[in-house]
Amino acid sequence: MKIHELMTRDIATCTPHDTLAKAVQVMWDRDIGFLPVTDPQTQELRGVLTDRDACMAACMRHQRFDQIPVHSAMCERVHTCAADDEVHNVHARMREHQIRRMPVIDDKNHVTGAISLNDLALHAQKHIDEQKDVATTLGAISMHRGLEATAAATPLTSTHSTTPAKTGPAPTAAAPKTTPEKPRARDTKATKDPKRR
Repeated sequence: MKIHELMTRDIATCTPHDTLAKAVQVMWDRDIGFLPVTDPQTQELRGVLTDRDACMAACMRHQRFDQIPVHSAMCERVHTCAADDEVHNVHARMREHQIRRMPVIDDKNHVTGAISLNDLALHAQKHIDEQKDVATTLGAISMHRGLEATAAATPLTSTHSTTPAKTGPAPTAAAPKTTPEKPRARDTKATKDPKRR
């Protein structure tokens, strides 16, 4: 299945010089959680702004939404897809980058729509064979990055050990056994040689 069969086409955008107050108002009115940020002259995609981005910017800077421009809070590194992309490829991209929404762009970098995990989940409600993909994607997105890094760094042998874990106090390390050193034979030559000390 292609993305153009599921994507939302009537999508709102904002510009880098809009205030967060204006962008957040659009999100509220449209009941959405992100906006593509486009150049007001060329209409090319410049970034994305989420409701979380706006809230974190205002909180960390101790400023109101109407005091902060979109370009200072938006994410410029954007992961996108095309209308002709296969749905399973978009699932893979969402899992890899842990994102729930992606702008759909054309060959001129113009936004033609958006695809979200919500869109994929609503479609999967009527297609049981695709529900596993949605669950897998949601699980990958929900994983904390710190836990993911720890899991990736842990050798498989330690997590798949077949030896049952022992309970009770940890055993103390036994002192290494030492072999008493044998007394050395007396060096008769050394005692007879007055020059050697």
